[in-house]
Amino acid sequence: MSEGDPSPGGDPSGGDGSSGSKFNTHNPAVKRILREQREMLASDEDENESWCVHAEMCEDDIFEWHFAIMGAEGSEFEGGIYHGRILLPPEYPFKPPSFMLLTPSGRFETMTKICLSITQHHPEHWQPSWSVRTALLAVRAFMPTPADGAVGSLEFTPDERRSLAVRSREEVPSFGNATRRELTQSVHDRMLRRWETRVEAKRREEIEAEGETIELEGTGGGGDAGLGEPTPRKVEVTEEIDEEVVEEEEETVEVEGTPDGTTETDGGEAETHATAPEREVFVEREVPAPTPPPAPQPQPAPTPPPPAAAPTRPAAGVTDSPAVADLKRKLDLLAAALVAAIAAILIRKFLRSLGEGEL
Repeated sequence: MSEGDPSPGGDPSGGDGSSGSKFNTHNPAVKRILREQREMLASDEDENESWCVHAEMCEDDIFEWHFAIMGAEGSEFEGGIYHGRILLPPEYPFKPPSFMLLTPSGRFETMTKICLSITQHHPEHWQPSWSVRTALLAVRAFMPTPADGAVGSLEFTPDERRSLAVRSREEVPSFGNATRRELTQSVHDRMLRRWETRVEAKRREEIEAEGETIELEGTGGGGDAGLGEPTPRKVEVTEEIDEEVVEEEEETVEVEGTPDGTTETDGGEAETHATAPEREVFVEREVPAPTPPPAPQPQPAPTPPPPAAAPTRPAAGVTDSPAVADLKRKLDLLAAALVAAIAAILIRKFLRSLGEGEL
């Protein structure tokens, strides 16, 4: 502890002594300090909560702690490692501690007690439920705020503070005896590893985000990385379409009956009419195939001989008999037209075969 800040059983010579004083473990303040030290070391493994602050008590005086905090993200202090001392009163936790920065930051003077609502300057605001860790988080949050002429505050420009933040990672403050300097170096190495780990994690996230955006752009055809995916799909689709077209053309050739597979018989008109009639002809062959000769003859209504016609007649009698007769006449005309079309096709084939025989 520094002069004027004696600790129970501690070294009042300013913290530069090496006496191994023992402390009364039954003292409420000592119990509280030892418990907070255990909690601080335990929470040190939880990087999500306590990665930005760390503190350890001195071996020869547990009322003196050495701490380090990382600069707040998004501020001119980001990336900085700021060391300092915590001096706990003998009445802790019923009275607030005092904080003193050892690293130049451009916000607080070094070797001067910080004036904040959680420090000895304002004991009326202190809550015994607060701890060293919560106090350090408050100091970190206060750094980006305006100084407003507070005791121990500085008003440096943002550029100067950024420059000091970079220097804070490279220069470790030297304070106290060899034990304290060793503790300072140990805390600094710990915080520097945390900062490097977080920087590496951010780089990985950025690389993954860039990869996802490139993949998304590539699927839309806007990026070079994804340009190769849509093109083979288009080629496959066109090949399938071409095969279907070839199959349809072969079917049309077979329907027309050309032995050599050409469509030069009727000029351009044959090709235009080949697509529509070919499907109609296939339907005609499939449907009337079982009834080509008898189709027109059993057209009269009494064709179904079974007695089931008797019950169906009353159902048909419900409608007008002239409408039924008209429908039958239309069916007869359609059947006659189909037969005539088939006969015309057969005659054309016969004439073509005669013509080719003469040639």
